[in-house]
Amino acid sequence: MPARPYKPKDKAKAENAVLIVERWILMRIRHQVFYTLASLNHELKCLLKDLNQRKFRQLPGNRESLFEQLDRPALKPLPQYPYEYVDHHHAKVGIDYHVLYKKHAYSVPHIYSGERVDTQATVRMIRIYFKGQCIAQHPRSHKEGGFTTIAEHMSLSHQKQQWSPQRLLSWGKSIGCGTRSVVEHQLNSKTHPEQAYRACLGLLSLARHIQMLA
Repeated sequence: MPARPYKPKDKAKAENAVLIVERWILMRIRHQVFYTLASLNHELKCLLKDLNQRKFRQLPGNRESLFEQLDRPALKPLPQYPYEYVDHHHAKVGIDYHVLYKKHAYSVPHIYSGERVDTQATVRMIRIYFKGQCIAQHPRSHKEGGFTTIAEHMSLSHQKQQWSPQRLLSWGKSIGCGTRSVVEHQLNSKTHPEQAYRACLGLLSLARHIQMLA
């Protein structure tokens, strides 16, 4: 049993258990040579059984009998599924209805644009929650960059969003022909134009920053 936190006296019992294993198992095989892991494990299993069946000096029974009496009845079945590490992350939904995680964008329903959400990522899945309710889930992508988009998440009318391809193109033209060409290329290079909004707004932010410095 591991030592309990803030219980320093437990540490002595844990160390004493290590000492017992060293004396009755490790010391007995210190001069033997094992050429396979299987043969070593077999010998350890036999010695461990012998240790657990060794009678106590001052108490009745042995370690095996106490385990059957106290521990086994209290054991619970193993979980149905193996434990998966979950990475929790806070994020803000962009105007393109996507949430960034590890430089990859995952879509959510467009009505959550601009909202703060929580993402839970495992090795296989990404789940996105808004106020405790799961609003989207995607297979985990392990490549940097790119988009994972569900078509039903995208808005067709764009009535609830501030930006549109036409507005971005008009803004780019007001800066210059080269800027408009970059914006147009970004919009045309994506499966959905909304996926290019982040890059276009980044260009807008850069232009504003340059104007402030000038």
